Amino acid sequence: PPDAGFTAATLTVAGSPVAPATSYTFTNVTAPHTIDVTFSGITATTAAPVQFALGAVVPNPTRGTMQVPFGLPVAAPVRVSIVDLQGRELAVLADGEYPAGWHMAAWTGRTARGAAGAGLYFVHYRQAGHTLTQKFVLAR
Repeated sequence: PPDAGFTAATLTVAGSPVAPATSYTFTNVTAPHTIDVTFSGITATTAAPVQFALGAVVPNPTRGTMQVPFGLPVAAPVRVSIVDLQGRELAVLADGEYPAGWHMAAWTGRTARGAAGAGLYFVHYRQAGHTLTQKFVLAR
């Protein structure tokens, strides 16, 4: 199955479209086939979390775009940002009022100064004086 926070959006096997599902079984394969899958991030779910929550960064480590889910039990202002080891805020992924529920923030590995270097980074999720943090590795 896809990593948490992602779903298979399109799937083709040997050039023929196949309905996306959570898993596939291939039997009696006697020749090479090409399998193409496009994944998309899940942007929100219907059930709100029971508390302020920050999910895992996916993928981790990442070589390109990463995503991280964040949740609110009630509508509230939030700030989700990327911070380096020195505590400098490099990018803001979400800032403002968000409705109750799960949301997805994404980062491409770019800052205002260009591509961030390989290393350890943190996602800071702030809401009403509280901060949750997830660490992740950016590989180049």
